[in-house]
Amino acid sequence: MKLSKLLLTELQEGDSNKGGVSYAGERLVDFLLETNYLHLIDEEGGFDEINALLSECGIKPIDFPDAKRSWYYTMYIQNPSSKMIQRQQKVFTKK
Repeated sequence: MKLSKLLLTELQEGDSNKGGVSYAGERLVDFLLETNYLHLIDEEGGFDEINALLSECGIKPIDFPDAKRSWYYTMYIQNPSSKMIQRQQKVFTKK
């Protein structure tokens, strides 16, 4: 599942009596922006932290099937002699 699709996931009430979604149709991206935790998307183990936050707020955790298994980073390398910048993108997959 693409990250953009994950962020648009509509949140659902959890099993606890405390908190819950702020309003009908609240999405994950809305929750992360309101709580200033959007940065967790880019961090290793961030999806687990997001689910812990959702649970603390009385919101049902989200299943992040593919997001936990793979991530990528982009590296920019400059050749000193030619001053050209080369972009390399690597994908890592957990098994």
